[in-house]
Amino acid sequence: MLPSGPPDLPPLFSDDFTSTSSGWSGTYDPDATDSYGYITSDFTYGLDAGEYNEERWAQAPVPYATEKNPTPDPTATPTPMIPSTLVIGVAAKVRSGSGEFGMWCRGDDAGTYYEFTLDTSGNARIRRILEKAGGNLAAPVKVDGFNPKERNQIQVACEENGGATRLTMWINGKRVHKVDDPNGLPTGDIGLFARIPKGSANPLKVVYDDFEMRGVKQQP
Repeated sequence: MLPSGPPDLPPLFSDDFTSTSSGWSGTYDPDATDSYGYITSDFTYGLDAGEYNEERWAQAPVPYATEKNPTPDPTATPTPMIPSTLVIGVAAKVRSGSGEFGMWCRGDDAGTYYEFTLDTSGNARIRRILEKAGGNLAAPVKVDGFNPKERNQIQVACEENGGATRLTMWINGKRVHKVDDPNGLPTGDIGLFARIPKGSANPLKVVYDDFEMRGVKQQP
């Protein structure tokens, strides 16, 4: 893939996790077998996947709605809609273990979303999940020079492209994936995740930092 970077869109939300009241779930317990939440010792956000929680998900507390209110209060300030074209980014580092981690967009409560996945062996892929079932939109790609124990910058774009949704992934500034889904999912929530294979007893511990969402504001 060419090393072209993400679209240059205005910043709409960012979090460096220095405040534990910014809206993410949990406070990390370093003494637990697997935990999640704000890590106050170094101002990051931790997600552990372990024997009893093979998948960990965290929804970003962005102040944007995913659906229009059918009966809005005419006296209230309307909540802006999450953009249909957006770029989200985060720094990620694996503290220990093996498995998969990354970001997701266009999520809903029924288990529908796009997933941008890195594994600890350096393979990147984009998945489409519809009501908890789905698979890869393109074959996994090996990321050159990837070291999971170092800080890696992950950036992804979910863009409207005619009647399709264009999904692109960059690792440390280099584009590694781009695919169009002709049956694009509707706009939805965004966030982070960590996952280990079913039956694995080896926990995966991932720390995230400097989360950001960019896009063009839409009218409520």
